[in-house]
Amino acid sequence: MNRNIQDWNAGEAVRMRYFLLEKKVLIVLDDVDNSEQLNELCGIPAWFGKGSRIIITTTNEQLLISHGIERRFEVRGWSDIDALKLFCLRAFNRENPPETYLNLSKSFVTYANGLPLALEVLGSLMKGKSRGVWNSKLSELENDFDGDIMKTLKIGYEGLDPRQKDIFLDIACFFKGEDKDRVFEILDSCCGFKPDFDIDVLMKKSLITISDNMVWMHDLLQKMGQAIVGQQSKQPGGRSRLWLSKDIFRVLKENTGTPTVEGIVLDLLESKEVNPEAFSQMVNLRLLKVHNVHLPDGLNRLPKSLRFLEWRGYPLRYLPPGFDPEDLGELSMCHSRIEQLWKGKKNFDKLKIIKVSHSKSLTRTPDFEGMQNLERLDFEGCESLVQVHSSIGTLKKLTFLNLSGNHFVSLPTSISQLLKLENLYLSCCTRLQRLPVPSSEVNLQVIADDCNSLEMLQFPSDLNKLKFLCFSFINCSRMLKKERSNPITLTVLQRYLKGDPYAGDRYEIVMPGNEIPWWFTHQRMGPEVSVNLTPQWHDKWMGYALCAVFQVSGKGWEISAILEVNGKEKYPAPLLSSDVQPVSDHIWLVYVSRGISFGTEWQNSCDQLNFLFKSSGPCLVKSCGTRLVYESDVEELDDIATQSRRNVDEERDESDVEELDDIATQSRRNVDEEREESDVEELDDTATQSRRSVDEERDESDAEELDHIATQSRRNVDEERDESDVEELDDIATQSRRNVDEERDEGDVEELDDIATQSRRNVDEERDERDVEELDDIATQSRRNVDEERDESDVEELDDMATQSRRNVDEERVGCWVGCCTLIQRLKGHYS
Repeated sequence: MNRNIQDWNAGEAVRMRYFLLEKKVLIVLDDVDNSEQLNELCGIPAWFGKGSRIIITTTNEQLLISHGIERRFEVRGWSDIDALKLFCLRAFNRENPPETYLNLSKSFVTYANGLPLALEVLGSLMKGKSRGVWNSKLSELENDFDGDIMKTLKIGYEGLDPRQKDIFLDIACFFKGEDKDRVFEILDSCCGFKPDFDIDVLMKKSLITISDNMVWMHDLLQKMGQAIVGQQSKQPGGRSRLWLSKDIFRVLKENTGTPTVEGIVLDLLESKEVNPEAFSQMVNLRLLKVHNVHLPDGLNRLPKSLRFLEWRGYPLRYLPPGFDPEDLGELSMCHSRIEQLWKGKKNFDKLKIIKVSHSKSLTRTPDFEGMQNLERLDFEGCESLVQVHSSIGTLKKLTFLNLSGNHFVSLPTSISQLLKLENLYLSCCTRLQRLPVPSSEVNLQVIADDCNSLEMLQFPSDLNKLKFLCFSFINCSRMLKKERSNPITLTVLQRYLKGDPYAGDRYEIVMPGNEIPWWFTHQRMGPEVSVNLTPQWHDKWMGYALCAVFQVSGKGWEISAILEVNGKEKYPAPLLSSDVQPVSDHIWLVYVSRGISFGTEWQNSCDQLNFLFKSSGPCLVKSCGTRLVYESDVEELDDIATQSRRNVDEERDESDVEELDDIATQSRRNVDEEREESDVEELDDTATQSRRSVDEERDESDAEELDHIATQSRRNVDEERDESDVEELDDIATQSRRNVDEERDEGDVEELDDIATQSRRNVDEERDERDVEELDDIATQSRRNVDEERDESDVEELDDMATQSRRNVDEERVGCWVGCCTLIQRLKGHYS
C-alpha cells in the first residue's frame, strides 16, 4: 500500500469505520504486507453492511490465514496471449504488435514469464524505442537484471529473516527444479535449517512453489536471487554461492576462494584440474557438490565447516589428512576411487547419510560407533568390499541399508539389532550364504534377488511388531532345497502372526518354488480359487493367506492378488512386480490382515470369497491356493515351526557324521602313507645294521632264536598298538559325542578338525617311540645271541625275514583299520 498505516492517527481510523458502519461497500486492499493494515481497515465483518465485499491482494498468504480469511485464491501467471496483449498496450498502445516487432515482443513476454509487473515495466521501458535498442535491451536482460523489476520483487525478499533468506538464495542458485524431499534433506543436513517451517513461509510469500513434489520459483525471482549474490563481490571468490562452472573452476584453479564462500554446486560433466590448496581459505564452506574434478597433485585440505559433501568420482584413494568436520550431515562419494573412508573411530554425531555406491576400490566400511544418528547407508556395487564392520548393529536410527552387488560371504549378526531398519537391499550378492534378519519394530522390506548362494535365514524369535513385512528372494535357487525340509514361507508367517493377531497389515515373500504348500486348504490349477463360507465363518477370523506358483518369460511383468466379494473387488490388492526376471518357477505368498484392510459391514452378507491373481506382461500363474486364517491356525503354524527346527537339527547331525567320516578316511590315508615310508626305512636300517653285526658264522639255532624273538616282538607290538588304538579311538568317539550333544554350529567342524589332527599327532608320536624301542631291542638281542660263526646264508635269511616282517605289519595294519571303520559305523548309527 502506498500509505503506511502508521501515518494514520487513531481518530482518522475511527472516523473511517464510523463512515462505513453498516453500509454495503466494496473495498479493495492491494499489496497488503502487514497484519496491522488488515486489523485497522477491516478488522471484523460486523463493521460493514450485509452484502459487502472486501478484496485483498498480497504476496503473503499467511496474513490472510492469520486474519481468518477462508476464501483464498491464488492468481496464476498470465497466458502467453494475455501477456502479449498487456505488453503491447504498454509498448504500442494497442493489443497487437507491429509485424516487425512481433518476434521481439514475444521474446520480452517469454522473459517476463506471465508476471504482470514485469510486463508493464518492460513494455513501458521499450515504448518508442528502435528495434536496435530492443535487441540490445533483450541481450542485456539475459545477462543482467532490470533494476526497476528487481526493486519491486525484492520487497518480499527483504521481509524474510536471515535463515529464510539463506534458504531462498540456496534454492535460487542450486535447487530450483529439484525434488522437494531431497531439497529438504540437504537443507536439513547442511544448514541445520527447519525446512518444513521456512519453506512454508517462502510459499506463503509467493517466493517459491511446490508442484509435482518439485521446488520451483518464477524465473525472475531466480534471477533476482542470483543477482543478489552477484552483487556481493566483483570477484567470484568473494561471493557466498558459486554455481557457474566458469566461476567455480577459476576459483579452484587459481585458489582465490575466501571465507565468504558458503556453497559450491557444480554439475558439469567436463573434467578439470584443481589446485591442491583450492579449499584452504574457504573456512565457512558448508555445502560442496562437485564431480568429475581431477586432482593430479592431490588434495591437501577440506574445510572442517562442511555440512554437506557430495563428490561424485572422487579421484583419490583417501580423504585429506585431518578431515574431521564435526557438523557433517551427509557424505556422498559415489563412483569414487576411495579405498577407505577413514581409520579408527570418528565422532560424527550429526552425520545422517553415507553414500559410496559403486566405489569399486572400497575394501571395508568404517567403524560406526561414533555415528549414532546415521539413517541411510549405501554401499551398493562396492565390489572389493568383503566385510561389514560389526558396529553396524549399534545404529539405532538406521532406516535404509543398501549392500547390493558385493562379494561378502556373510553379514555380522549384529544387523539383527537394527530396530528401525525399513529397507535392506542385498541383490546380486552372489557369495552371501547366511542372512540375519533385523528385529525391526517398523515396516521391513528385504530385497535379496539373485543371491544364488543364499541358503539360510536367521530370524528373530518374533516379528509381531511389524505392520508390513516383505521378502524378495527371486532366483535364490539354494533356498528351494531348504524349503522342502524347512518351509521358510510358513515359518516366517508364524513368527509374524505371533502376538497381537490383528496388529499386522501384510506379509509377503517371493522365492523359487513350484508347489503350493500343503497348509493351504483350497488349491486350484490356474489363477483363481474360491472359498464357500459358513454362517459363522468370520468368528475369530484374522485375515487370509494366498499363494501362487508363476513363471515369467521376459521383463515388464507384474501380478496382483484381488479379493472379490459379491462380485465387487475389495481393498487391498497386493501387487508384485520387479525388474528382475525369474529364471524358474517361483511362489508368491501373501497374508493380509482383516483388522487393517477391511470393514465389517459386508461379512454377514456374503457366502463365498473369490480370489483372483491377475497377471500382465510375460507372466503366467500356473496354480494358486488360499486359506482363511483363524486364531487356532497360529498353533498349527507353531507345530510347523517346531518340526522345522527339528529337521534343521537332524540335517546338522547328518552333516556332522559325514564330516567325521571324512576326517577318519583322510586320517587313515595320511597315516598309511607316512607309516609305510617310515617302516620301510626303519626295517632297511635294521637289516643293514644286522649285516654289519653279523661278521661271524651263524648257525641254524641262531636263526630259530631270531624267529622266536621277531614273533614275540610282533605280538607285543600288536597288543600294545591295539590297546592304544582302541583307547585313542574311544577318546575321539567320547569327545565327539560330547561336542555333538552340545550346540551344533559352524564351530563343530573346526573342533572336530582339531581333535582329528591332535589324535593323529599323538598316535604318530607314541607309535614311533614304540617302534624305535622294539627295533632297538631286536638289534640288541641279535648282537647278544649272534656270538658264534655265521655264514653268508644267514644274511640272506635276515633279508627274507625283514621282507616278511614288512608284509606282516602291513596286513596287521589293514586289520586294525578295519576295526576303526567298524567303530566309525557304530558312531554313525548312534548319531543318526
